[in-house]
Amino acid sequence: MPKILLVEDDPLIGRALTRLLTQEGFSPQHVTTLSEGRKAYREGLYDLVILDVNLPDGLGFELCREIREEDGEIPILFLTARGDEETAVKGLSAGACDFVRKPFPRQELILRIRKALKNAPDRLSVGELSVDRQKHEVKWKGKTIKLTPSEFEVLSILLEKSGNIVSLERLVERLDPEGEMMEKSVKSHLSRLKAKLVKAKVESVRIEAIYGQGYKLERA
Repeated sequence: MPKILLVEDDPLIGRALTRLLTQEGFSPQHVTTLSEGRKAYREGLYDLVILDVNLPDGLGFELCREIREEDGEIPILFLTARGDEETAVKGLSAGACDFVRKPFPRQELILRIRKALKNAPDRLSVGELSVDRQKHEVKWKGKTIKLTPSEFEVLSILLEKSGNIVSLERLVERLDPEGEMMEKSVKSHLSRLKAKLVKAKVESVRIEAIYGQGYKLERA
């Protein structure tokens, strides 16, 4: 289930979009300010971000640029009542992949979201370490590293948030949305993943445990 961060200050629009996204099979989190959006993004794992331009404490362009500096691949869509070309250019220049003007047909927004998710890159890489999410394949210097599905997902998540801490709770949530997986199971997956990367002599990344906070993948 794709997770979507929705940053929209209008409570009526926010609630309506939250219901719509849920009905369409997405898992949305709605916040209303720039600071809340910044905090939610840093603490969560999302497949797509929807930003309003005018927010109570700033412009969505700011958060868009910050997200794009950390993640060059996550799709970002802007929603705005502004209809001028300059605003659209600013949004796209900040790193957005699409721009939707209010008011908009609901299904048009859903189609744009699905298109953005479909066009999201299937490959992640750090140096000579590459992850193909479509093929579920990991390679280091051209050689395949065999990982279990859970180990592969953990590596993908940490690569997505490269340089940022991912809490154990977030890893559990991403690996098992139904909440049946135990935290100790995720720790076991992490331990085995780290051992396999060491065995393969992967030099471009390392996974660090941050006491009391979670885990972080660092570029070596």
